[in-house]
Amino acid sequence: PGYWGFVGEWDIPLKTAETGLEALVAQNPDFIIWTGDNLDHYVWYQSYENQFFNQRVLKNYIIEELGYKGPIYPVLGNHEGVPSDMFDFELNLWVFETFADIWKEHLSDQAYRNLSSYGYYHEQHLDTNLRIIGTFSLVYDIQNWQLVPNHTDPLDHLKFLEETLDYWESHGEVAYIIGHIPPGDVFALGQWTVRFRALVNKYKNIIRGQFYGHTHYDEFKNVKSYRDDELLSLIHI
Repeated sequence: PGYWGFVGEWDIPLKTAETGLEALVAQNPDFIIWTGDNLDHYVWYQSYENQFFNQRVLKNYIIEELGYKGPIYPVLGNHEGVPSDMFDFELNLWVFETFADIWKEHLSDQAYRNLSSYGYYHEQHLDTNLRIIGTFSLVYDIQNWQLVPNHTDPLDHLKFLEETLDYWESHGEVAYIIGHIPPGDVFALGQWTVRFRALVNKYKNIIRGQFYGHTHYDEFKNVKSYRDDELLSLIHI
C-alpha cells in the first residue's frame, strides 16, 4: 500500500499515525475528537485482552510524548467490541466500562457515568456555550445483528439526543455531534437515520457541525432534510 499507507483501503502504518499526531498537536488545537476504531482490522484475531491496546498506546503518545494538554472527546467505533460489529447491549457492557476508564481524566463525572453505562455522553467544552455530544454508532450499525430484537432506539439513544438538544436550545447553547459511523452511510440503518435526520431538522439552529470516522477517507457530506433539499448540517469525516 505504500510507505505511508493508502487512503481508504488498509490500516495505516504506526509511523503515519505518529507523524500525523505530531502535526496535529503542533497546531495547538482547541480540542481533539477521537472517532474510534483504533485497533487493527484483523477482526478474526481480536481478543478481550488486547482490544484497547492501540488506543492506550496512541493516547499516551499524544499526552506523554507530545505533551498535549487540551480536551479530548472520544467515541467508540464498531470494531471496539468482540467480535466487531456484533454488540450485545446486555453482555458487552465491559466495552463501555473499559473505554470510559481509559478516558476518565478527560471527562466530567456525568459524562464518565453516561459513557460507562450507555456508550454515549454530552460534555461542555471548557467555559463556552459549545456542547459536545458523543454518540454510539452500534445502535444503528447495519452489521450488528443484535439489533434484530430492537432496532428502533436501543439504549434510548434518540431519546437522549432529543432531550439533550431540547435543553440546550432553551438555554442558548450550540452543539457539535461526534461519532464513528456517519448516519446515512451504507453501514447505518435507514430507519434510525431518518429519525436522526428529523432531530437534526428540528435542532438545526444549534447544531453547528457533525464529525465522524469509519469511512477511512477525508471528506465532507451534506445533511439534508428528509422532506426537501434544505441543507441542515455538514458532516466532516
